[in-house]
Amino acid sequence: MTSNQILDIQPFVDKDKVDLNQYQAGLADLFVKDGKRYGLPKDWDTMALVYNTKLVPDASGLDKLTWNPGDGGTFEQAIAKASVDAQGRNGLDPAFDKNNVKVYGFLPEWADGSQGQNGWGDLAVANGFTYLDKNPWGTKYKYDDPKLAETIGWFKHLIDKGYAPKFDKQSTIGRDATMDSGQAAFTIVGSWTIGTYLGTGAKQQYAFAQLPTGPAGRKTAINGLSDAIYAGTKHPDQAWSWVKFLGSSACQDIVGDKAVVFPAVKSGTEKALAAHKAAGRNVQAFTDQATASGGTFFLPITDHGNEVSQIVQDAIQSVVVGQAAPADALKKANDQVNGLFK
Repeated sequence: MTSNQILDIQPFVDKDKVDLNQYQAGLADLFVKDGKRYGLPKDWDTMALVYNTKLVPDASGLDKLTWNPGDGGTFEQAIAKASVDAQGRNGLDPAFDKNNVKVYGFLPEWADGSQGQNGWGDLAVANGFTYLDKNPWGTKYKYDDPKLAETIGWFKHLIDKGYAPKFDKQSTIGRDATMDSGQAAFTIVGSWTIGTYLGTGAKQQYAFAQLPTGPAGRKTAINGLSDAIYAGTKHPDQAWSWVKFLGSSACQDIVGDKAVVFPAVKSGTEKALAAHKAAGRNVQAFTDQATASGGTFFLPITDHGNEVSQIVQDAIQSVVVGQAAPADALKKANDQVNGLFK
C-alpha cells in the first residue's frame, strides 16, 4: 500500500454497488486504509482445539473448558490428564515424571510471530489483552500488558510441569508431524487445517473442540485474505471484473461446495458447512465461535509488520527457553516495536 503497488478499487466498488454486508462481519474493513480499498474478502478462518481421540477418549466437557493464567482452569486439568510419562502415569498423579514423558498433553506453537494466532494470542485476548491502540493501522502496541505476560508465563509453566515439550525438542519438528506421531494430545489450530486432521490422509483419529473460556470470555482470532489488483495493470477494468467475480456469491458458493475453506460470503460459508457435514466432518467449533457475539478478534494490522513479528517472536522464545522473565522480555520488545513508529 505504502509503495503504491496495489490498486484502490473503491471507485469500482462504488460504481458497481458491491454489497459489502454480504461478507463475514468486519472482513471487508481489513483491506481499507485512508479511505482507499485494496481488496475484497475471499475467505476467513478461526481457531479451535484439535485433539487425538485415542489420547483423549473422554470428550465430555471439552467445549466447556475454562482457562486462567493462575491455575490453568479445567483446560490445564485436561492437559495434565492427557500427559503421560514413560511409566503410564498421567500429569494428575503426584508421581508423574516430567523428565520422561511419553505423551505431552499440549503442543504449543512458538514460531507464531507477533500475533500468536495459533495459541498464545487467543488465550491472551481471553485474558483481557489488546494488541494495539486501534486496529487496523494503529501506531502503539501494548505487548507490555501484564495480561500478556501472565499468558506467556502460563505456557512456560506447561513446559516446567512436563505437560508440553521443551522448545529445543520441538522447534525443528512441525506440530502436524508431532501430533501424527501420537506424541501430543492437544494443540490449537486454524480452520485451514480441517483437511489435515479430518481428511483421508490423517495418521490419527482427531476431533475439534472450541477454545477454552478465559477471564474475558472465549476468544478466537479471525483472519481473512483478499484478492487485489496490481496498481500498474494495463487492464484495470478486466482485472476488476475478475476480482469482483472472485468476491461474489457466484464464485464463493462454488468454493463453499468444495469445502476447502470458509468463504467470506456468508452463503458460501453455509455451503461449506453443509459439505463438511455431508462428509461426516464436525467443524462446528470453528463456525460457532465465528458467529458468537464478541467471540472473535482481528489480528493486528500495522506498518512494520515483518519487523514487529521478529522482535516479539524472539522475545517470547527467550522466555520459553528460560533466558528471560515474561514481563521483562515483553517490555523490552514493546519498546523496540513502538520505536519503529517514531
